[in-house]
Formats: sequence, structure tokens, C-alpha cells
Amino acid sequence: MYILRNCDETFSLIGLSGTYGQSPHKCKLQGPFQSAAQARAAVAAIAAGLCDTGFSARPTAQPQWRLNAQRELRQLQAMRAHAPEVDAFDPKDVFPSWHKPPSQ
Repeated sequence: MYILRNCDETFSLIGLSGTYGQSPHKCKLQGPFQSAAQARAAVAAIAAGLCDTGFSARPTAQPQWRLNAQRELRQLQAMRAHAPEVDAFDPKDVFPSWHKPPSQ
């Protein structure tokens, strides 16, 4: 997992997985986070969740895929630059279709 600064003052979390010594085959992006501390808290929560499901930390492991993470971040930034900003909120966009949002 990598925490990388976006073009602004926010941070993105990029999680990559795959076989050691090969290119990653999965990528998950989260963010933007308003601070590096928020992103680190997300990493800690994800790591704890992974440990709860049977994964274990390897403190002696060497980081890999940094360049892949930077490439993913550049692609995300390019996508955000070309996407229109949406500030409208509709609860139907958040709740699954089978779940009825609370009445207002």
C-alpha cells in the first residue's frame, strides 16, 4: 500500500497485490484524503482487516511496485482532470437498489 500526494494538498491510497517479483495484478484506489494522517489511518484499518482474515505482516519485506503505484496515481489524476465535478447528492446514488433510503 502506498500513500501518494495528489496534485493538490490531498492524498490517495493505492493498494497493489500480486506475486512477488512480477507486476501487480490488482489495484485498489481510495481517497482523496485531506491529510497524510487520514491516509495512514486508512492503511492501519485495512492492514488490521487483512490480519483478521489470515494475512500477516512481513516487516522484512522490501517494498515493490512503487512505479506502478505512481502510474496508477497519474491515471487517476488524468481521469479527475477530465471528469466534470459533481456536487449534487442523491441518496439513491449511495444506497443499494434493494435498500430504501430513509424517508425525509
